[in-house]
Amino acid sequence: MKNLRADYVIVDLGAGALEAHLELFKVADEKFLITTPEPTSIEKTYRFIESFMCYSLRENSTPDAYGNMISTLRNHRQRTLSKPFSFRSYLKEETGIHYDFFEALSSTPVRLLVNTSRNQANDDLGHSMKSVCNKYYDLGIDYIGAIDYDNAVWQSVRVREHVLVAQPFTPLAGQFLATCKQLIDPEELRAVV
Repeated sequence: MKNLRADYVIVDLGAGALEAHLELFKVADEKFLITTPEPTSIEKTYRFIESFMCYSLRENSTPDAYGNMISTLRNHRQRTLSKPFSFRSYLKEETGIHYDFFEALSSTPVRLLVNTSRNQANDDLGHSMKSVCNKYYDLGIDYIGAIDYDNAVWQSVRVREHVLVAQPFTPLAGQFLATCKQLIDPEELRAVV
């Protein structure tokens, strides 16, 4: 993909943590996770993060060390460990894993966006997920905001027209613009909505 003649390539990986998805996510210059305020979506987001971390650590681990880490994670999920699992603590204590995953991520952090938010509690979900990732995975993620639920989105999909083209002066368009301003230098933002 790096050889494509394009300034930006956006890949929607869809749900799931297939090896191809994890490899594309790993090599991406910018990493975004989009979730919705639904329990299954939140759980799948956490599982993807966990799978991504394991996938990234696999190539820098001995087979025994990697197997032990996966076994420890399973025990964590089944709540048979005496204390919460921490990737960072585990990596400091475990021999056979030669990679500072967290330092590598600090140059290109994972960013989180909550889609189809319907209320303040949904907006706050991103902050909660950020806190959980920090506490249980020792992974700092950037919460870049929430996009509200808007009927205009499904209506635009139905007529195959981009929602920002069809309705450029809606609160939804303003939320997209605010999210973009958080991602890039506002001085470089040339679009007017």
